[in-house]
Amino acid sequence: LDRQTKAWNDGDISNFMKGYWESDSLMYIGKSGVTYGYHKTLENYKKNYPNKATMGTLAFDIIKVNFIASDACFVVGKWHLTRPEKGDVGGHYTLLWKKINGEWSLIMTVYNMKRTINILGFDKLMEKLHAWKPKYKRGWLYPQKTNKTEAVIRTLFFETKIAA
Repeated sequence: LDRQTKAWNDGDISNFMKGYWESDSLMYIGKSGVTYGYHKTLENYKKNYPNKATMGTLAFDIIKVNFIASDACFVVGKWHLTRPEKGDVGGHYTLLWKKINGEWSLIMTVYNMKRTINILGFDKLMEKLHAWKPKYKRGWLYPQKTNKTEAVIRTLFFETKIAA
């Protein structure tokens, strides 16, 4: 996140995106809904933040890091853009990281999971996640009671097996 913050604050969206998984399976969930793919996400960033005034100065505040496997974790935090000309904006995020080919890659970004669930509805979000075919192998996980956010995260990394 430090490298991404520096790239953003330098006005360099292309280097900011180097933290993301360069794959058609990248999933970005923001105020406009679900975007699939690295190149489409990059295109959207460039369209929505065309200059330094709209980009502002980015700050991340990490609230929690939770490893759900040795090669996968999610990070929950707050983001804030200081933009003197355009007005400040900010919110919460959930970042899902997976170690792919020996490097940590951001494979999914959700800006405000609760808002995403409110916009799409939990069932619709889970339907999209189950239909998503990432280019990494999901592990196996036996079901357990979880809250909605944890259920979303588990769906990204694991197929569910019913205990015999």
